[in-house]
Amino acid sequence: AESLKEAIQHTISAGLVPVLHGDACLYGHSGAILSGDTIMEILGSNSWIHSSIFITDVDGVYTEDPRKNPNAELLRHILVDPESGKITTDVSASSSSHEHDVTGGLLVSAKQCRLAC
Repeated sequence: AESLKEAIQHTISAGLVPVLHGDACLYGHSGAILSGDTIMEILGSNSWIHSSIFITDVDGVYTEDPRKNPNAELLRHILVDPESGKITTDVSASSSSHEHDVTGGLLVSAKQCRLAC
């Protein structure tokens, strides 16, 4: 984690904007998924990180998956309980709709954001 923090600090100091994402990683003789949310949790506890942008395959967070329900509403704010990390805004599309996504979707993102703040 410290080498990641140092690399990001050097990147920012050089005037660059780091673009990070999750990926499959090797741990010894086995593999696991390191999610972008986990990376932001690691970095978010640093005072020199002021903001982050999460990019998805839809134009925001909706009450439901807008690809499945054209009446889904765009949410301007998402409320998260600071103690539990639970999303208190009514969001039924809170997990990923992609079969290959094993990172947990919005539920995990909200929890990681709360831990990073």
